[in-house]
Amino acid sequence: RAGGRRQEVLSLLLPPGGQEAGGRRYYLFHYHQAGRSKRRYASMASLTLEEYVYEPSEDTYLLMDALDKDRERLGECKRGITMEIGSGSGVVSKHLIDLLPHPVLHFATDLNPSAAKATRALADKQANIVEVVQCDLCLPLCRQLEHAVDVLLFNPPYVVTDTDEVEQDVAARSWAGGVEGMEVTTRALNLLPSLLSKEGLAYFVVLEENDPRGIAKVLGPKGIKTTAMLSRRQGDEHLIILRFQWKKAFKDQLPS
Repeated sequence: RAGGRRQEVLSLLLPPGGQEAGGRRYYLFHYHQAGRSKRRYASMASLTLEEYVYEPSEDTYLLMDALDKDRERLGECKRGITMEIGSGSGVVSKHLIDLLPHPVLHFATDLNPSAAKATRALADKQANIVEVVQCDLCLPLCRQLEHAVDVLLFNPPYVVTDTDEVEQDVAARSWAGGVEGMEVTTRALNLLPSLLSKEGLAYFVVLEENDPRGIAKVLGPKGIKTTAMLSRRQGDEHLIILRFQWKKAFKDQLPS
């Protein structure tokens, strides 16, 4: 499966007939064998487009697999407003837009200006309206998009680190999650009840060390149901995709 994702991402990021174009550096792929199954996984040998853009990796592919798995469910979201927080290279945003059967207004946000540029480059190839916003999480958009987001995606920095690393350079911010790897994720989770539409769905990448059950316990009283829908081990990491949606009792109180 990862090999197919490799080809998909490669086709988006590599220019035709070469590894460089316009003075920009693009992803180079190499392979390594993973365990006895000899499954092939794609990893990146260099940065793309601009320095300090998070490279698509196993967490990226797992999130894309989760969206594929929920294709039918995603197609039922009618409002037509979608968002990815921390869009990085933009490949997950593009994948979501391509999956949906109807036009959407898509917001892609990233604190990193180089990531915003990379996402913008892919967005220019889309027929849908894509608004790329350089900002912290999606804070400038929260008021305008209250209970309006049908699909929300976030592959946050989840690696357990010291708090200081969360505020370091742009590169560190793409992976450093702070205490329990949850400092950035917790801030985003707190926004869910104000952003999700009545039928809205949110998909977050977490590690087992981030305590998915604890996340569910915190969000439950706020009316949010948590489902662990996909998981994958990659080296020492146990990656999990959590899907969030309104519980029926709370959903019925929201505007249509």
